[in-house]
Amino acid sequence: MRYAIVYCPYCHEYRIAPFPFETVECYFCQRTLTRKNVVALAFNRDQANLILKDLRKKTKRKKIEKEVFKKLNFKKEFVEMYTQ
Repeated sequence: MRYAIVYCPYCHEYRIAPFPFETVECYFCQRTLTRKNVVALAFNRDQANLILKDLRKKTKRKKIEKEVFKKLNFKKEFVEMYTQ
C-alpha cells in the first residue's frame, strides 16, 4: 500500500493518508483536502513517517527563522527611528 503526505494550507500541518483517495480530512482543522495538496508519496508507513518528520522539522525551522527575522527587523527599525 502506498501513502501520501498531505499538506493543509489552512492550518499549515501535514498528515499521512493511504494514497488512492479522492478527499481526506485534516486531523487538526477538519477541513477537506484533495489530491492537489499531496506533497510526497511513500511506499510504506515507515518511509512516510520519516518524510513527515523531516517536513515538520523544516517547517519549525522556517517558523523560528521568520520570528527571529521579525524581531531583528523590528529592532533595526526601532534603532533607526530613534537615532535620526
